[in-house]
Amino acid sequence: MDNDCEKLETVEFTNDGGNLLRIDRQAFYNCGNLKSIEINPNAKIDIPQSEAFALCHSLEEVKLPEVDRIGPGTFRG
Repeated sequence: MDNDCEKLETVEFTNDGGNLLRIDRQAFYNCGNLKSIEINPNAKIDIPQSEAFALCHSLEEVKLPEVDRIGPGTFRG
C-alpha cells in the first residue's frame, strides 16, 4: 500500500460519540513517524480490519475509548 503519511506524528479523532468511528484496513499502515493516537473517550469506535496501525514503529502513546472490536494485527510491529 502506498501511503503519504511520512510526516504524520499525531492522530486525534474528536468524534463526539454520536456516530460510529470506523478505522479501515491499513489506514495508518507504516506511518513510521506516528507517535500518538488519541480518540475521544466518548466515541464509539470499531477497528474491524487488520493492520490499521501496523508498522508504526515510533508509536509511544495510544488513548482509546472502550472498543467493541479490534482486528488482527492492528498494532503489529
